[in-house]
Amino acid sequence: ASSFIADMMMELDAKKVSYLRHEFEQRGELTLSEFVMVMKVCLTWGNRTQLSTGAEAQMISSLCELFAQIDINGDGALEWAEFTSFVVEMGLESQQHKPDGIQAYSFSGAEEIGRARIGKVYYFSGNDSIVTCELDKCVCSVFTNEFAHRYNISREESAGVIQGVVFLDSMDQYAISSSANLLSLHDEHSGHLVKSFRTPSVQVCLEWVDEYLTLYTADRSGVIRAWDLVEMEEKHFMGAAASDTYNDAKTGDNRREANGSGHTDCVMALLRLDGLEILASASMDCRIGLWDLATGKVRNMLEGHSKGITSLAYSSEYRFLVSGGFEFEIFVWNPYVQQQIARLPGHADSVCGIKTVSGTPVLVTGDRSGVIKVWDMRTFACVQTLMGEDARGQRAPTINGICTVAPQNKIIAAGASLYVFESRKMENPLLTDDAPVLLAVFNPTTLTFATASAKEIKIWDCKTGQLLRTYRGLGGGSEAHASELSALCLDFRQRKLFTGDHLGHVLAYDYLNGAHMKTFRSPDVAAENGEGRAHCLEVSGLVYCNEHKILISASWDRTIRVHDDELSDAGVLLRWMSGGHAADITSLAYSYQTSLIASGSSDSVIQVWDFELGRLQGTCSGHRASITSLRFLDPFPLLLSTDADGKLRLWGTRNAGVRAYTCLFAFENSMRTSRQGSSAKALAAVMTTAVHIEFDTDSDTEDGQAEEKGDESWGADFSFTGQDGYMGRGEHEGNSEQMKAHALAEFLLFCGDEQGHICIWDLKPVILAIERQHRITALAHPHVCMNPRRQTSYDASEYFVEQRKAQQRINGLALGLSDSPGLGLKVKKRRSWLAHDDGVTSLGSIREADAILSSSFDRLVKLWNSRGDCIGVLRQGQGLSKTLGGGQRPSQPDVQWDFHVNLKERKERRRQEALKVKHEISKLERHSAASDLVSFVREDWESISDASVLDDIGQMSDFKELELGNGQRLSSAARTDGPAPRKTPKMKPINAKNAGKGFNWRGREARRSGAS
Repeated sequence: ASSFIADMMMELDAKKVSYLRHEFEQRGELTLSEFVMVMKVCLTWGNRTQLSTGAEAQMISSLCELFAQIDINGDGALEWAEFTSFVVEMGLESQQHKPDGIQAYSFSGAEEIGRARIGKVYYFSGNDSIVTCELDKCVCSVFTNEFAHRYNISREESAGVIQGVVFLDSMDQYAISSSANLLSLHDEHSGHLVKSFRTPSVQVCLEWVDEYLTLYTADRSGVIRAWDLVEMEEKHFMGAAASDTYNDAKTGDNRREANGSGHTDCVMALLRLDGLEILASASMDCRIGLWDLATGKVRNMLEGHSKGITSLAYSSEYRFLVSGGFEFEIFVWNPYVQQQIARLPGHADSVCGIKTVSGTPVLVTGDRSGVIKVWDMRTFACVQTLMGEDARGQRAPTINGICTVAPQNKIIAAGASLYVFESRKMENPLLTDDAPVLLAVFNPTTLTFATASAKEIKIWDCKTGQLLRTYRGLGGGSEAHASELSALCLDFRQRKLFTGDHLGHVLAYDYLNGAHMKTFRSPDVAAENGEGRAHCLEVSGLVYCNEHKILISASWDRTIRVHDDELSDAGVLLRWMSGGHAADITSLAYSYQTSLIASGSSDSVIQVWDFELGRLQGTCSGHRASITSLRFLDPFPLLLSTDADGKLRLWGTRNAGVRAYTCLFAFENSMRTSRQGSSAKALAAVMTTAVHIEFDTDSDTEDGQAEEKGDESWGADFSFTGQDGYMGRGEHEGNSEQMKAHALAEFLLFCGDEQGHICIWDLKPVILAIERQHRITALAHPHVCMNPRRQTSYDASEYFVEQRKAQQRINGLALGLSDSPGLGLKVKKRRSWLAHDDGVTSLGSIREADAILSSSFDRLVKLWNSRGDCIGVLRQGQGLSKTLGGGQRPSQPDVQWDFHVNLKERKERRRQEALKVKHEISKLERHSAASDLVSFVREDWESISDASVLDDIGQMSDFKELELGNGQRLSSAARTDGPAPRKTPKMKPINAKNAGKGFNWRGREARRSGAS
């Protein structure tokens, strides 16, 4: 649907956008059905052929997805500000984060290559070499692409100053022109002079066309000459005034130029346009000449500059010719059109160099003041501004030229030194990330995976395993110095990302484009630190309450905070709990069924809090090591905890009667190891868990027991799944009574430990034994939460002293598994395998694909089936055909991608949703709103103003304007930190006066009165 939405947005011209604004203003805000109806009118306007049933269903389905993407907060209504903000973000943010997008460059250092200033710098891909020319001297130096010096080419002082250098690929030589009317050829391997000859005038610039074996040169009078270097003679010339003639002193041959229309001043640059039989020339006469290579005749003269032009660049992929000179702007041209496409402002001095990077949308420009700008040719937006530094850390005063080294992603600027800028390299294409992966989650809404490391969040296509986009700088602070991430979760619609970082920031971002939406702040933290943080120290856990739209965060500052996510532009602190822990909080869990929050700390304390009131409900004492993970086993009133000693415990909670907050069962995560030829069992700390619960809807057995199914059978009508970092609603929602009425079919616990193992434990016998002995069953109804947005604070310090004493008594005992009630059971291990080379950081059970998702400190994210077979690995280099950092290409992965979801079922579900929306639209069209719509389209379409709409869109993110050749304006991003957070206003209340009249009742009454 994403490509359909992009094409659909491209269909919105100014008149259609004006009509959309009119509808938004008339109705105030649009519901889903109204939005689809209005957009459908726009997209089918002028189309006389009626849409087929399938095409109409596809359009409505895509419009529903578009509505969901814009309505990030999920309140079911859109305003005009939301729509225009989405258009801006869609055009700018999405391209910025794509893996084939523009990577950020950073200054890597200054290369000192001599005492003299550098006047020119070149990079030649034919021999992968860098060539520099000293200012006001006849000396040039040749280097490798890593700046290893090869040799110097030096001529006597009488040879003058070097004007230009070019590499002759097929001849394996350098051609050099000097101010002494000399043109010389030098061997590429040694730099020795091969031959030289004099020219009629000083040749200012050179360009080699290999397929014609022709060297083109241009002089100060505007004449362009074509040389046959094999025969050492001039083939033809072009560009002089019609009255000019050329007299060959040796032969006495007088010839006129090939074409009488040419430049009237010095030609400063020549450029072969790849893929076209065209040579471009830039002159001080403010014109760009386009010459036919076959005939030597001029095709076009591009006019638009008001001052001399010194630099040219061309992108064969985007068919853009770019020019710059003594004006402080960059001009973009289409070689077939005699006017510029766009004009890019931003420089404050004369432009001294323009380069493109082959295979990318990167355009690099530099000016004399030392400022280098990186542009995205897809949007003509400046994405980065760079400045070099000298050895003392001072800004580079001036530069004379620039070049780009594509294989190493370098930008080189020439001045007193060579100032080198390098982009981020993909150092490990076979890994998921260059840093340990903290969390991996599956997003069923967008059919993607999200993986998080300390610096990046990456989004992957679940159908192919390829990287879609990368978000950087999502921690607090500036993008360049953002704090490292420490926690992540998604909202209930999987449209928002919530991040927590090492400094205590909690922020919300748009999942689809990485745009910042809002920041969660705590007034007490702001009063203490003066910053907009949620916590004073690192955020150690984030959990989202789907049913209440509330975010819960825990931190090393030993507090738990509950935030309201209902408002679109701000995160409001509702309540916080403190005093329950004397050490860092390491784990956090939430249960909707019991309305409880559980927190575990590094001193082995587990506290259970009431979600609504924030009060401490109980303490689970029994662990003697740091708590590594917590999980509520909804719909059962049970809590699972794991510690660093490899112990796992099941606790009763609020609805467990007399067994509340006591240990009901405990077992160990033991692994068999080989030592000196014998095998032994060793405990491994469980770092993360996931559960899979199924209820048998066909069972007629008594006492709620069912026959066990085979190991490979995971399917059932009702199931619970969960994973760390993201708690889904579960596919059981609204069916608690049905679940209780049926027998428990399967209860699987997935554990990932510190050694990289994944174990599957069968907890069904344990749960059934707890049900028989303690009468603890699945809850028929969730615990009632009267006011989830209650604002309060709670300090449990006064209760903490007694809890610490009890914990110390427990720690003093030699407790093993004997302190748990004797259920007379031994937990059965279904399967275990070594999944990673380091500790597992997250696990997720994906029921619809019969898969397990795991991430690890070994920097890999893998997918497994229920048998423990690897069915896919997320690799950041997979699918990239371009050469990666270091000039290497990723090798073929050893695991074939075999992850599949039921696309047909999803397509059918979307079709059914589209039919419901179509039915609602039909009802709207039968009412007066549809007649108003039709009359407006017929009568007022041509009267809508276009300019005001474009102004509205342009003002959404403080745009600067690009001046187009036809006098119009094209908006380009003036800053790279993205648009302002989108706002989702509340629905306006209906009062007694306008109740039942619809959204457009004022417009209808005005038309009726006018007609009468």
